[in-house]
Amino acid sequence: AGRWIRPTQAMASERDGRAARRARGHWGGELAEVVKCAAEDEVGDFLATAERCAAAGAAHLPEWHPAHAAVVSRSDGVDILFQVCECYKVGNETICSSVVLLDRFLARACLFSQDHPNFREVARLARDAPLLSLACFLIMCKFRERVCPLLVDLEAICDGRWSVQDVRSAEATILVAVDWNLRCVSAVEIANKILAGAPAPLRTHIAQQVDCMVEVAYYSRQMLRFPATSVAVAAIRHAAERLNVPDDGFGDFIPAWVRAASDKEALATLRACFAAVHGEAVGAPPAEAAPEDGAPSSADSPEGHESEVPSCPMDLDDGYEDEEHLGDSPTNVTDGYGRFSSCSCDAPDKGVGAVAGGSAGAGGWGV
Repeated sequence: AGRWIRPTQAMASERDGRAARRARGHWGGELAEVVKCAAEDEVGDFLATAERCAAAGAAHLPEWHPAHAAVVSRSDGVDILFQVCECYKVGNETICSSVVLLDRFLARACLFSQDHPNFREVARLARDAPLLSLACFLIMCKFRERVCPLLVDLEAICDGRWSVQDVRSAEATILVAVDWNLRCVSAVEIANKILAGAPAPLRTHIAQQVDCMVEVAYYSRQMLRFPATSVAVAAIRHAAERLNVPDDGFGDFIPAWVRAASDKEALATLRACFAAVHGEAVGAPPAEAAPEDGAPSSADSPEGHESEVPSCPMDLDDGYEDEEHLGDSPTNVTDGYGRFSSCSCDAPDKGVGAVAGGSAGAGGWGV
């Protein structure tokens, strides 16, 4: 009899596990792992860390200290990363992971002691936003993309400002600063996992709108204080609002354990950031409702105004990747995910926190 007890118990346990997976959807386990990794991330609010370090050491810290350079480097670095994304047409997860790695490096750099053997390299790289962004982009491409850009191509795009050895040295400095912790979980990755459990028509309607919302969130400094899960949930909810999707249309596929107390505040902040991009008043009428036949919405969007983030028109047109645009990519790096480029986001103004030039295929950033 003992021979049959253990198999029976194992079968019952497996049956219970299958029932639990069915109850929460086949995507629930993957989402749980992604959320767990995001919760363990150490990025935090790097801006607060930088300001606190700069205030505490204002009397003796030199101007080239990472705590003083972090704020400017972050603005310039994010601009450059999105321009590189436009140039190479990489996936959303690649660019968002690059921003997460950039934030983590700057947060850790602010805490580096001047006695650390790598302090000079870290401080120098923290002030060089273009090189820092390029190195973060290359590191994340090795994990997220099927084909990585060639260093010789990047050297040509940068007009020879940096050599291959400079880029490799920057990559090594980043790895030392973040203590080789490259587990970068971005809001777009969490949003993709959540949307995997949504009905197909609804997922089709709001997927690209969610990409635009996440892009706005990653540009905004105000959104840095919210965890990636709150940013993802806020992006989905605001995208649904823009398409007049009722709450009962998307509430069921967002698990309760993903939601946090900061979700409402994150949604309000994202609304304000998005309204600032488009020159709208907070609470302005959303876009027209999504059609029933599964076709993308054709809602017109207001023109973008000056802001720290670029304009992101709310047309869901899928025609970006035509032959005209694909021919502009230096290496035509692609993956299976959506692209921020499909949002037709305008380049930010060439002011503080923006880099001149940088259009796709232009052959340089103008730096």
